Amino acid sequence: MSKRDHIKKFVKQNILLLTSPHVSINLIKNKKVQYFHRHNLKSSDRFKNREIAKETIEYLIKTSKIKTPEDLTKFSKSSTFLSKYLHDRDIEDLKIRLEGIKPGLITVEDLSRLSQEEFIQRKTKEFRDIAIKEAKIKLEKERGQLKKLKSQIEEEKKIVEKFKSELDNLPEVINPEDYISKTNEPIPIDQREGKLLWWEKLGLVDDPFPTKYGLNRIPEDRYEEIVVKTKIFDIYLQTISYRPEELFGKTIIIAGQFGSGKTTLFQYIAHKLSALSIYPIMAILDPIDDPEMIRRNMYSAIYDEISEALRMRCSIDPRARAVNIDKSNIVALLDHLKEKCSLKGYLLTIDGLHKAETTLDSSLEFVKQLQNFHEYLDSKGINIAILVAASPYWKRKLTHDPSYSGSYYRIDEIPPITFEDAYTLLEKRFKSYMREETTVPIFFNKRAIEFAYNYLSDKLGGNVYFRDFIDYILPRLEKGEYEEAGISVSIDMDALQNIDELLKKSVIKESYLIYRNNTEEKPTLRKACVRVLESIYKNNFSLEEDELFFKNKGAFWLLRKCGLIQRVKINKGKVAWGLSKDFLAALESLNERGFPPEIIFRSFGMDIKSVPKKKDKEDTRLAVVDNILATWESEWPEIVPLMQQFINNHKILIADYELSTDLLVSYSQTALESLVNAIKIVLGSNMTPSEWVRKTWVDLQIPDVIERILIGEIPSSSTRFIYLHDYYQSTDVLLEILSGLLNANRVVNLAETNLDWRDLRVLYDGIAAYNQGGFIQSVDLISDHAEKKRFVQASIWLSPFILGLIILNNFLRI
Repeated sequence: MSKRDHIKKFVKQNILLLTSPHVSINLIKNKKVQYFHRHNLKSSDRFKNREIAKETIEYLIKTSKIKTPEDLTKFSKSSTFLSKYLHDRDIEDLKIRLEGIKPGLITVEDLSRLSQEEFIQRKTKEFRDIAIKEAKIKLEKERGQLKKLKSQIEEEKKIVEKFKSELDNLPEVINPEDYISKTNEPIPIDQREGKLLWWEKLGLVDDPFPTKYGLNRIPEDRYEEIVVKTKIFDIYLQTISYRPEELFGKTIIIAGQFGSGKTTLFQYIAHKLSALSIYPIMAILDPIDDPEMIRRNMYSAIYDEISEALRMRCSIDPRARAVNIDKSNIVALLDHLKEKCSLKGYLLTIDGLHKAETTLDSSLEFVKQLQNFHEYLDSKGINIAILVAASPYWKRKLTHDPSYSGSYYRIDEIPPITFEDAYTLLEKRFKSYMREETTVPIFFNKRAIEFAYNYLSDKLGGNVYFRDFIDYILPRLEKGEYEEAGISVSIDMDALQNIDELLKKSVIKESYLIYRNNTEEKPTLRKACVRVLESIYKNNFSLEEDELFFKNKGAFWLLRKCGLIQRVKINKGKVAWGLSKDFLAALESLNERGFPPEIIFRSFGMDIKSVPKKKDKEDTRLAVVDNILATWESEWPEIVPLMQQFINNHKILIADYELSTDLLVSYSQTALESLVNAIKIVLGSNMTPSEWVRKTWVDLQIPDVIERILIGEIPSSSTRFIYLHDYYQSTDVLLEILSGLLNANRVVNLAETNLDWRDLRVLYDGIAAYNQGGFIQSVDLISDHAEKKRFVQASIWLSPFILGLIILNNFLRI
């Protein structure tokens, strides 16, 4: 039995005592204690006097002893026990309950008189009167509610009238392009004077790589946008932000490879400190074989910098007088500028000395003397921090020779950049120089940029620096080879067709079809719609008072007609437009399928009718496989089932973009395994597919990408598009390798040469060159490698290679 059941039972057994005006409270308490003992109640089941009082009233209501609030008041005050333990809040709650209980219209006494006609008539009238009374109360209540709603509608109507949309003033039928400002349109390329530079073709406001040397030619207001804050930048930013004075009195060596970013670091630190009343002096010194002359050149650089600063501040230019440029005069100038500009101190950066190995000793001797100069400035009350650029060779000399230990405070080394640093560099530069309303869709292909970085990393032994990456990227950008630089400037036609098909099945299918019908052969209108959609998405809404609205009113009109945008409320009480709820739902759905909103908006600006239908489009990879089968089926029958397995899986992948993630991974994994297994048969390898990819001597270009697909990596909804790109790229690489190996085996059986991987790669490259008609190149390649190997393991290696050359020569004579 529950605690509530025990309370009910106790109340029923003692109802007379509980409602009596004469029974003492102690008697009821004793009864309660007896009940506890009799039923062996646990402490958790024992009830309190207030709970008894409330249950007593509940019982009286249930048994109709209490029917009205008046009855409730009478009982609660007449009983000694109830008046003490019932709180006013309890009584008020119970009164509310009683008001909700309708009294019975027919009593027990009335039932015995139902046969009397007079009584029936009287009761009928009572029922009617009660019903009429209740109906009048309800009607009055509804009238009040309607009056309130009417008032609200009137208020909202006034607000709508006050903020009436400009679009409502347009005719019902218009040509939207007539309401789009021509100033939105970019100047056609063929109307521009002269040949366009690569960054002009991409719609950038200026060259994002104006120089390879630091931040030269880049405006200071762009520093924060483009500087990649690597770990060493973060270290100095922490110091600059919280305790810049800690740099004073220290000579710090900044060591790093050429192009690692030392100059950029100097310029950025100088930029940040200048805002803190710390004046930067940048001295670029020529490396010469005379420490004394280097010191004088430094004095001259400091003297010229301070003199120019004083001249700019309408002071007397010290250079107008012939003075001896020594450290005492430099201190006087530093002191004068400090007082005139209320400076906290100075930063001196010294660059250029590390760029010549032949003058290493004199440069390092200068560093020793530099410490004396620093101590002299400190003794004269000049706060100054000195940063000196150095090479890794400098670092080794400084750290291994104890005589230099007192010449500097510490050495900070700039390490090689990571892939993330390289990607961020490219992304920051382009975004900083991108026009606000660019007409060229620019997207960054992370996989392609990673491929470029990995190529450099392999080539440079893992030591990639910013200048190395810029030197790789820039020539490709200048040649217009954007894809190789990891930049996509258009939406792939396959992607556009998939987006079109998905939108036609989405919740905005009718809106989308209306949009396509109304923008057919109207590129100006489509571009304007893209501008509007991108701006609304970026800012959450667009005000009608903004320039965007007045220049693209026709686009707003069409997008509202299609139901792609709707009026939205904002706190400012102004007319604003936002994306419709259905459009937002469609964007979310497509984003989960790997198409972000930016891609969707760009597709709205493209002519969908220019895209060929899938069934009319030939897949080049299937054509390559058909050629392999036609050429090698009789000679290599064991690879035929694998080629057929690839065809079956690949056809499913290109025919159905809406495959579930599990099926997408399964079919792509099986397709690549088929190609790898075919290659293994040609090479006579017994390794698993993923193991072969990791260990093979064949240059796969993107082994990590291929392996990720082979091991069944699951893409997220947002990376599905990238996953498919990686699959197609992996397929192209493996098909090219398979074709090359099949051709090579007609010349030399690579599986039986017993050569190491380096030799195999050279032999394979030589045969490939030969098969492409480059016999001299082939012989030179193999001969050069053989010459290098001769002194190491000629007896093991040279004879198979000579055999290879003989075979090549004989093959040429056939």
